[in-house]
Formats: sequence, structure tokens, C-alpha cells
Amino acid sequence: MADPARRRAPLLWQLLRPGTAILILLQALLCHLLLGLPAPHPVAALGGVLLIAFWYAHAVAINDLSDVAADAINLAGAGDRPLINKSASTRTVWVAAWILSGAVIVLGLVLSPWLALAGLIMVLLNLAYSLPPVRLSGRGVASQLLLPIGYVIFPAVVVWGIAGQSAVSWRGVLGVAGLYLLLVGRLFLKDIRDVEGDRRTGKRTFLVRHGLRITLVAAAVALTAGVLIMLLAIVPPLRWALIAAAVITIVAEPLLLITVYAEPELDRQLLLVGLVGRVASLWTFCCTIALAVTQWGSVPWWQQELVTALGVIMFGASAYPFAEELRRAR
Repeated sequence: MADPARRRAPLLWQLLRPGTAILILLQALLCHLLLGLPAPHPVAALGGVLLIAFWYAHAVAINDLSDVAADAINLAGAGDRPLINKSASTRTVWVAAWILSGAVIVLGLVLSPWLALAGLIMVLLNLAYSLPPVRLSGRGVASQLLLPIGYVIFPAVVVWGIAGQSAVSWRGVLGVAGLYLLLVGRLFLKDIRDVEGDRRTGKRTFLVRHGLRITLVAAAVALTAGVLIMLLAIVPPLRWALIAAAVITIVAEPLLLITVYAEPELDRQLLLVGLVGRVASLWTFCCTIALAVTQWGSVPWWQQELVTALGVIMFGASAYPFAEELRRAR
């Protein structure tokens, strides 16, 4: 049974899915640092945050409308699915989706004509991604390749737009490409939780089409390539703590994915997938810290090392509950 307090949450809050929305905004910050852009005006920065948030809420609304049958199987009682917890009607969610689509385009136009065009493209992508007859989310690898456009490429375009369309280096573009691949790898794993409902409702995801082993191999390749490409883009400045974070990520994630394949219990598989996501977050956090302390202030090299090392320790400590839950589930 869903928590009644969560069921009464406002519709926009449920559509924002705060955890994922914050992840996207943090990736926008990382894209800003990777591209080496100047600081935007605070009002423009707030507009960029709202633009990304409105786009994401629109994407969630359209996806919820499309996947209501599968979500009823996979996420029964979910407190952040308004159509599942009955806190909003289908008509209400449709109205919210249309309002949000207009907000994306209008706010984009206020910020920059380029962002109005980008917002329109992203609204159309949301519709093509989730709704028939196109429904790209059910067309195998298309889902993994297209969804990161919204999670990485669109935020990168937004920060570029609000910073005045400044020139960017090839290293910056390479870094954003690496971040894109990192998210592609994580999205290969997203469907593990939903595989039963996807099969029963005929949604032909990559996992349904190709099975767990190929899905995990594809995830490992994309995750490793993403880390290596980002590492190349961040040089210079390259510090030992950042190299250590890269090594931890490149070694730990394939080992965790091998364990996922060997684990017969879905609950334990999902815990391991959560650990993979935590390791990927460790890497992006360390990249953000390393670039921020370099671009936003001149600090001694040992302070850069210390801050990045503290990030590694912090995320290592945050992985402990996952390990404890895995131990108890044995």
C-alpha cells in the first residue's frame, strides 16, 4: 500500500520525480564545467533550471500515460505515479502535459531562440518516445540511445544557451559525449526492474528482445567507454584521486554486472544494479569536483586531491547500506 502522504503529493511534484530531476540538473552542471562555459546571469540560470525541469516533467507525464498498464504490474502502489496511486485522472495528466509542453517552448523562447527550437524538438521527442504508433521506448536499443539526449545533450544545450552560446573546445564536446555514454550504460540496466510488466504488456525493450546477458555486456561496454572518454576530456588537469576514481569505476562496474548475471533473485539483482548506479555517481561527482575547483578558483594541487578523495570516501560509505542489504538477503 502506498504511503497516504505521498499519494497526496501535488501532481507536478510527482511528475518531477525529484531524485531523477536532481540528477539531471547535476549533469547540467557537469556539462557546464566540461564545456568550460562562463557563469550565466543568475536569472538566466534559474530559467535554465526551470526549462530542464519542465521538459522532464513533460517527459514523465507522457511516459506515465503510455506505460500505465506496465506500471500497474511493475510499480503497484507507487507513491510517485499519479495514475497508479489514483491521485490524478488520465484527463488531468494530459492537461498537465500540454501545459508543460507550452511552458518548455515559451520559456525557451524567452531565454534564446535556439532554446525554443531545442525545447520544441525535445517535446516532440517525448511524444515519439512514449506514444504509438512510433513509441521508441519499445523499440530495443532506441530507448537507450534516445533517452540520454534528454538527460545529457539537452541540459548541455541549455547551459550553452544561457551562457550566451559561447565557443566550446573539442575536449568539452568529447566530455559530454562520454557522459552520454555513461548514461546509456545505466539505462541498459533500468529495464531489469520492469521486465515482467514489459513482457506481459508487449513492450519490446532491449532486455526483452536480447536477454539479460547481452544487456549486461552492452551496459558494461557503454559504462567503460563513457568513463575513459571523460577521462581523456578532463586532461588537463588530471590528479591521482581522479585516476583512482576512474580505476574504481572501470573495475567495479563489470564485476558487479557479472554478479547481477549470476544472481537468480530479482531483489538482489536490483540491489546490485543500485550499486552500479552509485559507482557511476561516484565518478560523475569526482569529475564535477575536479573541474569545479580548477575552473572556479586557483587552489593548491593537494587541496584538489583531498576534495576528490573525500568524494571517493563519501560515496564508498554511501554504498555500505547496499552491501548490508545484500548480506541480509542471503
